[in-house]
Amino acid sequence: MKKYHVILLAGGEKGPLFERTGFVEKALIPIHGIPMLSRVIEAFHQAERADEIVVVGSSNLDQLESMCRVRKRIAPGFNVIQNLVHAITYVKHRLYGSRSNHNGYIISFCDAVFLTPDIIDDTLQTVEKVDGDIVFHYVERSSFEFARSLRKEFALALATNSIRECDLLRAAFPETLHNHSKAN
Repeated sequence: MKKYHVILLAGGEKGPLFERTGFVEKALIPIHGIPMLSRVIEAFHQAERADEIVVVGSSNLDQLESMCRVRKRIAPGFNVIQNLVHAITYVKHRLYGSRSNHNGYIISFCDAVFLTPDIIDDTLQTVEKVDGDIVFHYVERSSFEFARSLRKEFALALATNSIRECDLLRAAFPETLHNHSKAN
């Protein structure tokens, strides 16, 4: 079984949720009391096919308990491209020892809070079957439409505000999406 190093991008500040939550860094916005980045780190940490985790983000993230599961935090650059270059360079040279024959790396985001270890492992198993230099994993539109038809209204407690789930993502239950996509 191949294992992949993980790069989590968490360098954004004052995004669209700032006005509603008051959090400068999206990665620190709590969902049911747990910061978004912590949820993502835990999902990758528990996934069997994920190896070392590298986070690109400010030193404010070091306060999170989940950062003890992170191999390295890299300070953010001026933009997402610079963040990616810094993180990929670190993984390629420090973790893979500059070898050209390595498993590659997974790039994800601090707000991918609906990821579960099973979804991550299934995705990485699929990636192994694809012969490509870059693989984009996505959810088909029909899965969102299927989930929308089953959706129940629920609210996510974000700090002191309550934001409906459709404000964050147009799918209610990732396990429903996962099971639906397997059936198709």
